[in-house]
Amino acid sequence: MNEVFIEQLIKRRMTSKSMLAKAGLILLTIIVFASSIIIPFGLILGILMIMLDIYLFKMFDLEFEYTYIKGELSIDKIMGKERRKKAASFDLSQLEILASSDSYLLDSYRNTSKVYDFTSLEPDHKVYAMVLHSNNGYIKVLFEPNSEILSAMRDAHPRKINI
Repeated sequence: MNEVFIEQLIKRRMTSKSMLAKAGLILLTIIVFASSIIIPFGLILGILMIMLDIYLFKMFDLEFEYTYIKGELSIDKIMGKERRKKAASFDLSQLEILASSDSYLLDSYRNTSKVYDFTSLEPDHKVYAMVLHSNNGYIKVLFEPNSEILSAMRDAHPRKINI
């Protein structure tokens, strides 16, 4: 039996909300340092704020790793290039359809209640939507697979992959 194993790494673009949060943390750190003139422990609080900033800034550096193994797509979230967390795992035997996210084939699934976004948020990247059956209806997964993953998925589920 030919076993397929494919990995792909996607770096997520920094959103304006993330930039605003970073600016807010920096501003708060400056305010805490400025208050060290008035508050006796202000310098210690300022140093603690810098340590907190360093820790939280790593969380804004986000990557997704897609792993396709034997009919299962696993997506891991990598924060700061050092902490890995399993974001989701999807059994493709539950696959309803996979198509380009702007395809007319997905029109009947537009109001899917559960949507997972594992994309880079880059406007020029090709985004695909995968709709799967779940216990509570349908799940829509937005992701950016490379041609290798798409080809392996098409080989396993030729009627459900519309590329």
